Amino acid sequence: MADLGLYFGDEDDDQLVQEDKALSYLVLANEQDDAFDPVDTEKLLAQMSAGSLISHGMELEEDTDVVQLLTEPNLSALEKTQLLAQSQYDFHRSFLARELPTLLMQMRPQQAISHVIPIIRDFSLDPMDPVRESLASQLDKIVLYFLRNSIIEHNIPKKQMALDDESEDYNDQDHINIDDKGRTRSLPDIHTEEAISTGLPPLLHDTFTPIFLNLLLDQNASIAHQARLAVDAVAQNVSDEVMESEILNGVIAGLQKLYMPPEMEQQQLDENEINSSGSGETVAVTVIEHGNDHFGSYNIDLDGEAELGKMLVVVLLTALAPLLGPERCTRIIVPKLEKFTTNSQFYVRKEIVMALGTLCKMVDQDVVVKRLLPLYDIFVQDDTWHIRRACCTILASFIGSLPLDMKASKVEEIYDIFSVDVSRSVRNSVMEVLGEVIAGFEKEKVPDSLLSYFLDMGQQPMNDHERAVMCAFSFPAVVLTAGRSKWELMKPVYIKLAGSFRAPIRRSLACSLHEIAKILGPELADRDLAPAFADCLMALEDEVKEGVLGHIVDFISCLSPSCRSDVLHDLLRAWTEQLERSSNWRLRDTLTGQIAALCEIADGTDLLQVLLPLAVKACTDSVSTIRESGVLAFPALWEASGRDEDEDDDDEENEDEEDENENEKKPLFVSQSPDHDMEDDFAIHGGFRSRVVAVQIIQSLLDYGVSIPEFEDYFLPILADRLADDSVANIRIWVARVV
Repeated sequence: MADLGLYFGDEDDDQLVQEDKALSYLVLANEQDDAFDPVDTEKLLAQMSAGSLISHGMELEEDTDVVQLLTEPNLSALEKTQLLAQSQYDFHRSFLARELPTLLMQMRPQQAISHVIPIIRDFSLDPMDPVRESLASQLDKIVLYFLRNSIIEHNIPKKQMALDDESEDYNDQDHINIDDKGRTRSLPDIHTEEAISTGLPPLLHDTFTPIFLNLLLDQNASIAHQARLAVDAVAQNVSDEVMESEILNGVIAGLQKLYMPPEMEQQQLDENEINSSGSGETVAVTVIEHGNDHFGSYNIDLDGEAELGKMLVVVLLTALAPLLGPERCTRIIVPKLEKFTTNSQFYVRKEIVMALGTLCKMVDQDVVVKRLLPLYDIFVQDDTWHIRRACCTILASFIGSLPLDMKASKVEEIYDIFSVDVSRSVRNSVMEVLGEVIAGFEKEKVPDSLLSYFLDMGQQPMNDHERAVMCAFSFPAVVLTAGRSKWELMKPVYIKLAGSFRAPIRRSLACSLHEIAKILGPELADRDLAPAFADCLMALEDEVKEGVLGHIVDFISCLSPSCRSDVLHDLLRAWTEQLERSSNWRLRDTLTGQIAALCEIADGTDLLQVLLPLAVKACTDSVSTIRESGVLAFPALWEASGRDEDEDDDDEENEDEEDENENEKKPLFVSQSPDHDMEDDFAIHGGFRSRVVAVQIIQSLLDYGVSIPEFEDYFLPILADRLADDSVANIRIWVARVV
């Protein structure tokens, strides 16, 4: 098997003699028969000694092509797994861990249970990080394979577990020991009535608990995180019964042993036996539930592993809360949080606080008020600032779960405490969520004290930059919740923020300008927001201009018709004075892409004086992307000019009938604009690119649906007389395509 990079380890002399004889026989047979297939040698060696490669001490070399090994037809999936598992090279074992889900699909479930699970256990304790990390990343898929292809058995007679290592019943290929070097031996086959009736092999309850615990408690944070994700993924993809059995009564119960004293564990087991005896069940499904506070009278040793176990229990139960539902969250998780609130390290308490933010949305409001709120009040007064800051993080969701009659008073109480906290981090955190907290009072009166706290954040944008950015970011939500009636109170702070030279503050306001305009309505938007819009257009910072240019149509739609014209002229002035010279061509492209939408809200005069010149400037831009966007604006200009002409014809009843007939088929930008010979300008005075753009504009209008008479009257002369015999071949090709 040289092509697989295999070699034979130390073997006894008798075995070597037997193999030499077999190889000699094959050599002689090869000399006598030219049709000899050398693969037969590999088959012979693979099948020697009951077909066990492992019993021959066969190992992989460092340069073995493991990808080719997986495709080797003469090796079973189990043999490939065993070879890779016993390799002394960690990248072989890491490769196997990643490929285990695929290899398992090629094995029989009983075979996988007997031989692969011990390998997985060994990998969870592997000294090399890459092996454990690869296993953790695939652990959910691996565990789900076994859980979906087996029956969980809780009560296996001990006599079935007492397997004699020398028993002849387990010498066949399906019961090979992993090795004789101290590794875990193969698991025995277990036969129960339920397994026989379903046709699925039995799997011992808690089989994967040690594996999960090894990885969850790993000192490598990445591995532990992957293991937590695996627990959650398994829980979400199995039945509720299996989730209780293997996750709640398996992994969670296993973690409890890290901090639960033995006598308490035995007492709990006895209680479970009593509770379950009446129903005839032999295994309790709520082993993690306690009726009384056992921890109150027991001095727990706060060592690192015990505290880590507590933290993991809280984290995993919080992740499982949506699956458990309100009743089990109240019965299982809440008591555990109550027990851990005192006599736990700060990182455990921090996770409890984060769990409160999740549970408050899962349990009944009565539970929130009577059981979760007292816990929250305890943490608000915690000596560790990390805990108090965590209270700020969940404040918005927690306050939103309280009854209306106590919501306002509670949030005011908390802000009175945290706004003067000794920790700057806590003070900033509580102000950071203030906008979200105020937004939670939708359809309710916002307390004046909260509004005062919010406006104070933006009073000094120069001295307190961080809070000013928070204030600017939350301004739309606060205006929406407080209502238009509070705008006069909020307006001075808004103007002060808008006048700041701090780019992050102005950018946040620029991005939300259209949202505030929708809330305030045309009158207030015309008076207070249109000047801010013009200032943002002329800002020196590109990020501020990006914020306002991204929502031009939304903002102008909120203005009155008279103010729209002024704002549109501001756009043209900004292009001429700022954007045209900017190296950031995306600013011009953003504006050009909205010309078509602006045509729907602009009147005829603004079409001619603003939007058409903008389109022309875009079509003559040095960047091809902008020229393409400019060309696409002309169909909208054509349609809008025709619409506005019809409206003008209805209003001007005293116009000469002959003049009306003369212009009725001409769009405004052709019949009345001083640039009505724009295509002629492109075709005559422009360079190569301009002449190409002229043809592209005509093509876009034809694609839009310009009638044949209109085409013949306005555009065919340009093509036939000016461009058909152009000196540049590409232009003549474009003309041919159009015609």
